[in-house]
Amino acid sequence: MPSNVPKCAYIFVYLSLLFGVYSLHFGFIVECFFFLLLFVCCLCEAVLVSQGSELSWILREKIIIIIVCLLMSVRSIVTKQLLRQSTLQPRLKLPAGRVVSLEEGRRLARLVHEEAEQTDAANLAAVENRSLNSPVVLEEEVSKRILLLRQRSNKAANIRAAVAYAQRSKVPGAVGKMGTEVREVAVKLLRKDSSARGALKERHERTKRTRASKKRAVGTRK
Repeated sequence: MPSNVPKCAYIFVYLSLLFGVYSLHFGFIVECFFFLLLFVCCLCEAVLVSQGSELSWILREKIIIIIVCLLMSVRSIVTKQLLRQSTLQPRLKLPAGRVVSLEEGRRLARLVHEEAEQTDAANLAAVENRSLNSPVVLEEEVSKRILLLRQRSNKAANIRAAVAYAQRSKVPGAVGKMGTEVREVAVKLLRKDSSARGALKERHERTKRTRASKKRAVGTRK
């Protein structure tokens, strides 16, 4: 490096080349062209200084302008990079039409969920307080509970009765057989009893006739 060339010129050359390559890598074509042009200008000034020409006040002003442009370009590169990163991030569209980032959407959803939980808790507490303070509501709840218990008990009883009836209808009962046998025996006994009564009646009539005939015979003898 020649001794008469200031170090700032080489710094400008290196920085312009570095930022030009950086801009070309990330797709910033305009910034890349600007930095390459700046690189050529700085290189020409370094060559002129190395050949013995001195930096005039115009060159000094130019260096100041180059520094300002360099800072502005760096700022634009950073802004575009941030915009690119935010664009590449997953986005979420709200029902109102607003498009936000995924993190912002999660934060809003969390806030809405917490607010809904607080509202539900407040409504539940208000309903409980109102139910505790009003005896009519309590009486209605008790009556509904009693009716529900009665319906359940009636349903269980109906089910038990239906099951018992089904079991009785499936299994032939011994009582029916015994009833038929007892009925047959009773009919036989009644038949025997009726025949015995007829025989007794006939015997009684015969005795009556014999007694009457004996009385007549005794009367004729006298």
